[in-house]
Amino acid sequence: MQYLSVSEAAKKMGKSRQWVWVLVRMNRLKAIRIGNQFCVCEDDIKKFTQTEEKN
Repeated sequence: MQYLSVSEAAKKMGKSRQWVWVLVRMNRLKAIRIGNQFCVCEDDIKKFTQTEEKN
């Protein structure tokens, strides 16, 4: 299981950091705090993008 920073997750998703934060705040994407930054699991990003592609 690999974790990406919010910035790295945004790049991988092709979205802005702000959009990733919106998803986290809406509980559509889970983020955990590691040290002084929040990170998103790469598996969760894949699941989210697959769900979005279906819609």
